[in-house]
Amino acid sequence: SKSYENAIRTAVDHFFAVEPYKSYKDHFNVFMVYAISQESGISDPDLSVNTVFQTRYSAAYPNTSMTVNNTTCFNYALKAPVGSLSQTLITIVANSSRYGGTTRLYSDGSAIVIAPMSELGYPYDFRGLVQHEAGGHGFGKLADEYVTNVGSIPDSQKTTLRQWQGYNHFLNVDLTSNMAEILWRHFSGVAGYGYVSAWEGGYYYAQGVWRSEQRSLMINNINYINAPGRELIVKRIKQIAGLPYSFEQFRARDVNELSIATKAGEPTFDPKMALPPPVLVVR
Repeated sequence: SKSYENAIRTAVDHFFAVEPYKSYKDHFNVFMVYAISQESGISDPDLSVNTVFQTRYSAAYPNTSMTVNNTTCFNYALKAPVGSLSQTLITIVANSSRYGGTTRLYSDGSAIVIAPMSELGYPYDFRGLVQHEAGGHGFGKLADEYVTNVGSIPDSQKTTLRQWQGYNHFLNVDLTSNMAEILWRHFSGVAGYGYVSAWEGGYYYAQGVWRSEQRSLMINNINYINAPGRELIVKRIKQIAGLPYSFEQFRARDVNELSIATKAGEPTFDPKMALPPPVLVVR
């Protein structure tokens, strides 16, 4: 329908409404693939809706986890002139106003994002879901930076994190606070980046994991990607475009959108509103 098509166009606008996507929009191709479902809406445990992608909420509200038929998603994506799926972000705009979303990340770079059309206020709105799931996880390969577990990150989770960092995912968090060794150490002492340091808490654990800034899209969906996150996204844009990358060039074009106003009206992290961890698939 026309209204659903408009919703997809709105999702595209949301994706490009945060830096660095805003500044690098001309590096992207966006395709809309039509799939006509037998029934309207999204399935949940109490209601089965016949849709092409079998999009569903995994559990009752307020659970935020969602699933789709991944094979069908890949098959439909290949109807567009996308080339390699490992360089393609598939985003399913779920025809539902209920808050939720999930990203499925594959070690080869492929990703499937589900983002419903949330009608909640900022930062839990449709924009927040598209930016967090599609911009943060799906294309950016960024880790969640919120904390839902007290205590230290267990060794099993450290192993998973290191494994995925080996696939160029989750490089926005680290297991050290030593600014001489941390993944974003090259920001240290650089003019204009005094706000980049090491904040304990991230990747779901209160201790033993560090993030670069206090605030982030990857914590609670605010309209702000931190500096190391912006750099990781620009690096991936350049890599896929076959263009050389330099930190100097990144800095010259970098825009820090974190205004005083953004900080002032900022919501604290609400664990009930946490979007689910990405589903990780090695292939």
